[in-house]
Amino acid sequence: IFSSPPSPAVDAAWARMEKNMIIGLSRDELLALGKDPSAAVKFSPSWPDAGAGEKYLGVLDVFHQIHCLNMLRTNLVINYNYYWGDEYGTTPPVFRDIHLSHCVSVLLQSIACHADLGVVTHVWRSDTPVPYPDFGINRQCRDFDALVRWRDENDI
Repeated sequence: IFSSPPSPAVDAAWARMEKNMIIGLSRDELLALGKDPSAAVKFSPSWPDAGAGEKYLGVLDVFHQIHCLNMLRTNLVINYNYYWGDEYGTTPPVFRDIHLSHCVSVLLQSIACHADLGVVTHVWRSDTPVPYPDFGINRQCRDFDALVRWRDENDI
């Protein structure tokens, strides 16, 4: 369904993937992420479902990534003539829409499969009245440069 043309059913499927992104973190969990509790956004007792005790606002990054992918999906606007011209002999080609839907679906599958469990915490900033995400996540990354070297050494 994720590579299907826009429809209420497709939008509902994406909404299910994105829902309930916010989690509550204990002080110890926040510290384990290398974050400063004095800078992190703490749930107000008046917030619904804040839970008992001191909790800080967080989002599992896998759901943040799915949200970003859905934002791209719903805003797929392309300057056709600049990027493609008459390469396909039709404006715009049906192939482009099918290809873009395929790419969004493949990226969703990869994000869901590799599910980055890094946590996005939030801080207060003077320039915004709402909690602001702190995207400084400590990630365990693969050696991408080594992968590129291997590709270059093994290309045909």
